[in-house]
Parts: sequence; structure tokens; C-alpha cells
Amino acid sequence: MTRDQPQPIDPTEILSKRRIAAAFAALRASNDDPSDGSIQLDADERQSIAHALNGHSHPLGGFAQTVLDQWDLLDADDRVAGLLLFAEIVNRSHRQRTVGQGVDR
Repeated sequence: MTRDQPQPIDPTEILSKRRIAAAFAALRASNDDPSDGSIQLDADERQSIAHALNGHSHPLGGFAQTVLDQWDLLDADDRVAGLLLFAEIVNRSHRQRTVGQGVDR
């Protein structure tokens, strides 16, 4: 990685429980406003999520990639559902990686 390239964003940070909760709150308050910041994904966030999705064999991975590709066309409720789907895929794979790592005593 060169100095000019920013550090990739950890997708678990993008898809945190706090972010999901804020997206749900925005959905309830804004009445389907996809421009709310908690529901938006910027280009770096999308790239990070896309990279995470490509690295997993989840049965809904292809669908999740389609949702991400069409993000700008989605209504707010579909974006919140997309965030939940992305979080499930990314967090499941994170849990599976760490399950085998026991605590040494």
C-alpha cells in the first residue's frame, strides 16, 4: 500500500450495532429519506464492504453484492435491510475466523 492510498476501512466498524441502530432510528424519524447519513454509504465504505463480501461464501453473498451495486437507487428501508444483510455476512465470517482461536492458559 502506498502513502497516497488511505487505509481500508474495517467493514465491522462500518456495520456496527451503533450504525444499524442509528439507521433504524433515522428510518422511523425521516419517513423513508435515503439521504440520511446513517443510511448512506460513501465510496470508501462501499469498497470495503464489497471487498468483505467477495471474501466470503455466504449463500446470500451474490444478492448482497447486487444490493450494494444498486445502493443509490434503493429506498431508505431497503438500505437499512441491506445494512443488516451486510452485517450478517461480515460478522458471521468474523465470528467463524475467531471461533477456532482459543484462549491459551
